[in-house]
Amino acid sequence: LGDLILRVPTGESRFNPYGILGLGTVFWDFQESGFLKENGISLEIDPSFAAKAGLGMDIFITNHIALNVEGGYVWSRSDAEVKFAGGQYKNKLKTDYWQAGAGIKYYF
Repeated sequence: LGDLILRVPTGESRFNPYGILGLGTVFWDFQESGFLKENGISLEIDPSFAAKAGLGMDIFITNHIALNVEGGYVWSRSDAEVKFAGGQYKNKLKTDYWQAGAGIKYYF
């Protein structure tokens, strides 16, 4: 996903909140279980367009190093196809998911 980060102006504060808007594509790599394979069933999920919205916070420890926390929600829909001995079945799946992370950033 490509993200647009919208920072809140905080002046000299160590705490820098921001909002995130993103667009992109989600590629799924689904591996069927042994049970499904043994019974001749396979599942294919197509890549899907996705949109993201989230919030984050950079907490500066020094002028160049910040601790980071970030969370967001990603909306996506994917076409899925189940193939089995008697035929096939297609359906659109709701593949939305929550995303959360934390880390350390270095600003040059």
